[in-house]
Amino acid sequence: MIIAIVMLTACDNTEDTKDLSQYIANVKLTTQRATPSLAAIIQTDALIFKEDNTQRNPFEPSLQIEQKPILYANTNRVKEPLEYIALNHLQMVGTVQVDSLMWALIKDEDNHLYRVKTGNYLGENMGKITRITSEKIELVEMIPNELGKFGEHRVNLLLIP
Repeated sequence: MIIAIVMLTACDNTEDTKDLSQYIANVKLTTQRATPSLAAIIQTDALIFKEDNTQRNPFEPSLQIEQKPILYANTNRVKEPLEYIALNHLQMVGTVQVDSLMWALIKDEDNHLYRVKTGNYLGENMGKITRITSEKIELVEMIPNELGKFGEHRVNLLLIP
């Protein structure tokens, strides 16, 4: 313990660092810290809205919004098997016509083959088949918005050659 105290006092050499301390003090005295100046506040005049026909009211919509009837999806019906599969995982691979009824052949990712007709449903958004041709299946999906109301979205499922 005594040896440690003797060694610590031997390291105290304040006379050799006196010039360094004076230099640091001199730099602190002569150097100014740069403080950013505040930007000048620009005073603007208040805008007063005059309700005449020359200006558009900024608080009213600029476009006339077409009032469409509110669509409700039939959620009480039993879902068909292809409604549990996303539409982008289904492929139209062909058609079959029996008498005057056109059927479309649909294949899923697991290579299961399904036969659908007009009025059947496809995809997770209640896509109802409205028309089947030899090149495509036309369907209308019911897409919910953030308010819980539904809008129609027309989709075509094209034949994969």
